[in-house]
Amino acid sequence: MTDFVSDRPAVRCFLSFTHEDDNLFDGFITPLKQKLQQYCAAGHGRKVDLFLDRETITWGQDWRRGIEKGLDAATVFIPVVTMHYFLESPSCRDELLAFYARAKELGLTDLILPLMVAGHDFLTGDSDDACIRVVEKLQYVDIQEAVVSGPGTAEFRQMIKLVAGKLIKAVEAAENRLTWPGAHESGGDRRDFDQRIEELSGLIERQVQDFDTILGEITGLVNDGRAEAAGRSREGRAAEAQRIRPLAISARRTGTGFELTAAQVEAAVRAYLRDLTVRGSAEEVEAVRAESAQLAEVLDKLAAVEASVAEFLAETEQNEEAVYAPLRAALGPLRLGAQSVQLGIQTLRRLRDVEV
Repeated sequence: MTDFVSDRPAVRCFLSFTHEDDNLFDGFITPLKQKLQQYCAAGHGRKVDLFLDRETITWGQDWRRGIEKGLDAATVFIPVVTMHYFLESPSCRDELLAFYARAKELGLTDLILPLMVAGHDFLTGDSDDACIRVVEKLQYVDIQEAVVSGPGTAEFRQMIKLVAGKLIKAVEAAENRLTWPGAHESGGDRRDFDQRIEELSGLIERQVQDFDTILGEITGLVNDGRAEAAGRSREGRAAEAQRIRPLAISARRTGTGFELTAAQVEAAVRAYLRDLTVRGSAEEVEAVRAESAQLAEVLDKLAAVEASVAEFLAETEQNEEAVYAPLRAALGPLRLGAQSVQLGIQTLRRLRDVEV
């Protein structure tokens, strides 16, 4: 006899995490997955499947395309965040921003459920990192004490109960939103799409120009310091680092902002193309593809900025940063901003071959 209840499709969830964090806390991801699945069934009567990588959730190589289908099915994205997640894992940042950009357009950001494991003090709304600001805005759940206590403890069980409740609440809210007419926004008409892309493109141009200007100012300060190196006092070197620090922080804010904007551009293009494949003509689809590819071509000019910052940081790494701690600390935010610029460029270059 067919068991119609047991055979019902499960709510799908994707756990985004770094293996370094899983190892640091003695392999907590697997029990987190298992207990959440079990409690969602026991406490809420909902069948839930949690996936730990893009392949098992069947998103595969073109996982951005899978995000769109996942949102239609009210898939929950669960980033398990630490400073490792933000600073050491470009792939995790990419997953978070891509999911967020599309979920925001659809009004489904409740389907992102961040779990904070370490780095609480850095998760602030005024962070210089746009990715961190996204997580803070989404009202993360602090699970640090439970993870430190470990599976099998009362703290861990209470955490599972709390997270499961929030997960099911998010799914039910998304199901309700997707049920009513107009809840699932389409890519909009051509005028709306063009206006959105023009707005985002203008923002990108300003962000790139700002980053390039900041890099020029920092380079000038470092070069001035080199010219005076022979007779420079410790106080003089400290003053140089103090002048560089706020510029580097601005570079991080600008670079991570560019990274987020690039994700929003890609999400907008994918959404509009997907809508066109349903209600538009093949000619319209190809026209939008061509325009998107042209945008990517224009952004090839960003390669010059990328090359400049790479050359500058390679030189300081071998010289000033290696021997002088205050300058290394001052330039740290610039490195993070530069990495975000690099990731944003990669995102925009994908527009050449975007699929829906």
